[in-house]
Amino acid sequence: MASNLVANGVFSEGLNAWNLQGNVTLLTGALDRGACLQDRDSALEQTLTLSNADGDTQYRLRVRAKGNGWITIIANDTPNPHRLFFSCPQWTIREDYFYSNNTQCQIKLNSEDSGFLVDWVEVTPVGAT
Repeated sequence: MASNLVANGVFSEGLNAWNLQGNVTLLTGALDRGACLQDRDSALEQTLTLSNADGDTQYRLRVRAKGNGWITIIANDTPNPHRLFFSCPQWTIREDYFYSNNTQCQIKLNSEDSGFLVDWVEVTPVGAT
């Protein structure tokens, strides 16, 4: 199984490895856990190092979250970023796939309003095509 390229993607080390913007807290309850982006100006961002920058490796972005917000992957060689949108009161898992010719890309978590909760984020290579 491929390892997660997102450092601290399950928030087990608090918000370490993430660049914070605005009001972001960590929830550790049984029902609500993970990063909580408190308002529209809140965001988390991280630069990822991709394992293969050959343009043939497909990567999978998977996120478990609830509330209103979105996750963006910006691979520098593509004009359009990949986005996963959330507008759901229950925990939901969404995924998207992307390719990159660069060794690095940006991942950004944004809140649409108050209380966007992100339980975990993962980016994994899924193989060459």
